[in-house]
Amino acid sequence: MEERIQRKDLWDKLGNLDDFDSWLTVANVLGCVATRPKSGTHIQIRNPKYPETDIRGLISTINREMSRQTHGKIFKRFLDHGFKEDAIWQALGMLENLGDKSGAKVK
Repeated sequence: MEERIQRKDLWDKLGNLDDFDSWLTVANVLGCVATRPKSGTHIQIRNPKYPETDIRGLISTINREMSRQTHGKIFKRFLDHGFKEDAIWQALGMLENLGDKSGAKVK
């Protein structure tokens, strides 16, 4: 496990997520943009600081079924984009939420 993960007890439970819906909720709570292509079942989660066409804004692509390792990679991608660890845990509903929620829209 990576050293930058502080809440190791929660990290061990990350594989128990409801794949698609959990990460879509995180995107909504953290104010990210979620986009859906015209065909396919995946959704891209994007950092709102970048235009939709800028690859630097891509946080992750989520699918209906994802492995435990994929959940960890997605979590780390949110960290890479500057989101605080506790804010991600709160958005996942795994830590008491102390902050405000802001929505993201699926396009």
